[in-house]
Amino acid sequence: MILLAEDNDDVREGLKEVLETGGYRVIEAADGADAVRKFMEEESRTSIRLLILDVMMPKKNGKEVYDLIRKVRPDVHVLFTSGYQSDVIERQGVEADRKHFIVKPFSPQILLRKVHQILDGQPGIFA
Repeated sequence: MILLAEDNDDVREGLKEVLETGGYRVIEAADGADAVRKFMEEESRTSIRLLILDVMMPKKNGKEVYDLIRKVRPDVHVLFTSGYQSDVIERQGVEADRKHFIVKPFSPQILLRKVHQILDGQPGIFA
């Protein structure tokens, strides 16, 4: 299962559709606080394998969400997304060259390939 946190409704719906078409179950979150809340639900805590987090979100940014969730599940995987330049991303605490990261806009094929690489532990250019 994937927890998808994206504050833009249209983008979130599009990403959810791509992921579900790729065979993944998706829980949606509209902002950072919503993502943490949905992760902490009993069933979600154990079944979510991947977080897809927009770096810039209201209430909590993607890095803050990841840090909070990792305290509960240190083994959870993450894929950060953003349309901002790398200097803005790095100011949010996400080092694009060390974390799994994908720049918006991206194609459905690139998203699904990156998700597959992360979940299967395959090295990628951002691993």
